[in-house]
Amino acid sequence: QQTQVDSTCRLPRGRAHARNVKRSLLGVIGAAVIMLVPALAAGSAQASPSVGFTSQARAAGLIAAQTDALQKEVDTYLAKTGGIQISANQIDLHGATLSVPVPGETRPRSFGTSDVHCENGADYLYFCAYQFRDFNGANIAWKACGVEKFIPWNVEGSWDNAQTEGTRARIYYLNSSALTPPAPSQKGYGENWANVRRIKAC
Repeated sequence: QQTQVDSTCRLPRGRAHARNVKRSLLGVIGAAVIMLVPALAAGSAQASPSVGFTSQARAAGLIAAQTDALQKEVDTYLAKTGGIQISANQIDLHGATLSVPVPGETRPRSFGTSDVHCENGADYLYFCAYQFRDFNGANIAWKACGVEKFIPWNVEGSWDNAQTEGTRARIYYLNSSALTPPAPSQKGYGENWANVRRIKAC
């Protein structure tokens, strides 16, 4: 009696087998590339804003060392306060804007279309908190009412309330007291930020 062999159990041999293995490997590699491309694209999209801010700073005349130093300052503030970087030296704090001076300079510049609302005292309708006395250093500008923000400094600073007449800012201290200066008013020195918990423009 002749034994029958099930042909479905036979493995391909020789060149045909090699071609099939090659096709399988190419298929796996192709699938991996397809999955990798979106991830690389996403990484490029995340990196592009930093490149744009670098170009903005260089267009304003900053050399590479100044540009890098400014970005490090902005990164430090982002880690402390959160928010989103919106220009070479500004962070949107969702209801207020923090502006950072180029290291070595006294006050923040405007880059591109950005506007520093605390540049020469507070613009009308704004409350500005300044890192240092005499309205120098980094600053935070508020316009919207009801927005409380953490103060990231612990040195002697200053503030300027240029909101509509009589509008009261709220400066909350660690000892649970509060100062409510009406507009227009300002304090050029003597505000110890180490004792301030938060500020609300109105």
